[in-house]
Formats: sequence, structure tokens, C-alpha cells
Amino acid sequence: MICILRLLSLFLFANSFFLLPVNAQSTIPNAGFEEWEASTAGPFFEEPAGWFTANQFVPFAWEPQAEKVTESYSGLYALAIENKSQPFSFGEVVLAGWAQLGQVDSIEMTQNGAFIQGRINEGFTDRPISFGGFFKYLPTKLPDTCTIIFRLMDTVGTVSIVGEAIFQYTGLPVADFTDFVAEVEYFNDSIPNILSIYMSSSSNSDPDIMVGSRLIVDELSVRSEGAPPTGVASISGAENNVQLFPNPAQDRVQVAFDLPANAQGVHVSLYDLTGRVVLQQQVLTPAQQLDVSSLNPGTYIYKVASLSEATLHGSGKLIVTN
Repeated sequence: MICILRLLSLFLFANSFFLLPVNAQSTIPNAGFEEWEASTAGPFFEEPAGWFTANQFVPFAWEPQAEKVTESYSGLYALAIENKSQPFSFGEVVLAGWAQLGQVDSIEMTQNGAFIQGRINEGFTDRPISFGGFFKYLPTKLPDTCTIIFRLMDTVGTVSIVGEAIFQYTGLPVADFTDFVAEVEYFNDSIPNILSIYMSSSSNSDPDIMVGSRLIVDELSVRSEGAPPTGVASISGAENNVQLFPNPAQDRVQVAFDLPANAQGVHVSLYDLTGRVVLQQQVLTPAQQLDVSSLNPGTYIYKVASLSEATLHGSGKLIVTN
């Protein structure tokens, strides 16, 4: 039973095309999470309109794993999903928080998995170049990973995945709303007719899901032009008192930083343009260097945070030419 519950959200996402369609849409429904409605879970639970979350499948005694919060990027509200420890007759089980676009009316757990009845978002026929929005991520401890998956499908004839964009973040807490953009990778030339979006506050494949890891999301959007093809968040509001040089670099990079006298050094994270972590290293003195000789030539995003307070002090782009 523990395994079924941990994999439930992945089952929903992977099999969402077996649900009945809702009315046609050409944009992401309730992308700013301003509209909320009563949940089937009970009078104290709310759901973002047009979405379903873990709240709809939990007993009344459980704590909500998806909530309406007022710490929004814009408007009045945003969506927060969080890992929670929930009571079972045999003990506590930690479940990842999750939310998915669409609506589920009922779910029946069987020995073979889950039988789902509900509605999904049919009629999305665009082929955008990227998908994005704004997020905060507050992992309980490192490492932990939040995931947002944007998927376009074609159900005319044989069901197929037309395109997909995946944003994942593993690293230090992101306490301020930060823009993320993920390029849509297309697998064929079909025109999609179904849009599915799945978000999780922790990795469902991790057997040790961490209680309290929290993902807050607001203002989702698709971008048809003018958006950079990157799944790495661009940090806004950070004091850029850190510099990596030389830039472009061939094999080694020096980290110049100006931190308070009591700082113990910095933690440097390097990401490729899909959001994958390719290098992480502690730098204790400005004389210490990063070895980038094993990286493929290209553009990378760096983030530098202090070791003592896990505070972000700078971010930017590093070009590797080796």
C-alpha cells in the first residue's frame, strides 16, 4: 500500500489521457491560481479550479498537501504543495505533495493499481516553444527536487506524446519568486489536442521523501516567441557580488566573491540549459578554482550561495569553450 500511494501521482500523470475531456481551452486554465473551490475531501479543503491535487484522495483526518496561499507573485493567491506525514493504521507515511491540471471525480484503488474517472484539458492545439512561470522552493534539507512537467498529447487515433517540457530544481532554497522557463521538446509533427501539467514538491522515486519540502507556483504560461530555451531559473533580486572568470572558460574558473568577514565560503552550483546540475562545489577561498574541463562546450548557469546562511549571493551565465 505504501508503494501504491507513493506512485499514485505518477500513475495519474502517465495515464491522464484515459479520462474524459473537459471543454476546449487554448490557454492554461487558472494559470494564476486565483480561482478556488471546495474540495471533495471536506469543508476545510480547497482546490484550485480546473486542477486536482492530493487533497481529493486523502481521508478527512489528513492534513492538506495543497493549499491556497497569499504569498503570490501577482494577484491574490498562489498554489503551495508540500510533503506531509499522514497517519495510517500501520503507522506514519510520508507522501509527496502534488497537483495536476484537470479534474478527477472518483478514484478506486485495486490490486492492479488505480481506476480513475474524471476530466482533462482537451482542445489545446498550440505548439509553443516554451513553458514557464514563477516558483519558490523550500526543501527541508538537501538534496531534494521539485518537478514541473508540461505535456502535449494527441489522442486522435493512436495516443501519442507530441511534446514535453520538464523543469526540475535541486539545490539551495529559493525563497523569492523566481522565473523558470523550460523548452518544449517535440517528438513528432502532430497537432496536440490535450494539455497536461503535473507538479510535485519532491521526487516520487526517492524512497526517503522529506517532510516539509514545499513548492509554491504562480502565473504559469506558454510562450510562443521571445523566450530563452532554458529550464534554469533566472534569479531576481539577488545581489550579484560574485563573479566567475575567465568567462568564457576552457578548463578552470576562479570564483571572486565579496562576503561578510564571518562568512565561511560559498557553495557553487552549475546547471546546463535543461536545468540539470552538472557541478557542485564548496569554495572556501577566492584562490580556489573550479575544474570545468570535463564539461561539454556550451552555456551554463551558475548560482553561488554562502555556506553559513544558505543565502543566494549571485547568479549568471558561464560559457565553456573547451
